[in-house]
Amino acid sequence: MRVLVVYEDSHRAYGQALEGAIRGQRPAAEVSLVQARQLAGEVERFDPHLVVSSLPNTVDPGGRAAWVTLSEDPDEPSEVCVAGRRRGAKSRHGRAAGRHRRDGGAGTNRR
Repeated sequence: MRVLVVYEDSHRAYGQALEGAIRGQRPAAEVSLVQARQLAGEVERFDPHLVVSSLPNTVDPGGRAAWVTLSEDPDEPSEVCVAGRRRGAKSRHGRAAGRHRRDGGAGTNRR
């Protein structure tokens, strides 16, 4: 399994922690950590099964096997997209992103 972890330089520590946790739990997985500005090229080059990012999938909507957009703000929801189907995860205050979108659009659909 190939996992691509993508974060802005300002949040690189988050990416490094996530990379370490994935490697610790899935030692056989290939994990690549890149800066957000490298996202498009790295998706093409690495062809990941899973992308974990602070950014929504604007590179290849619906094309990745799985894309997790982790919110950097605990008050905002995160989102999981598998085969073009999106499901929001609740924030700590119970706000959820849109559920079951298949439109391939970028960003989250908040209620």
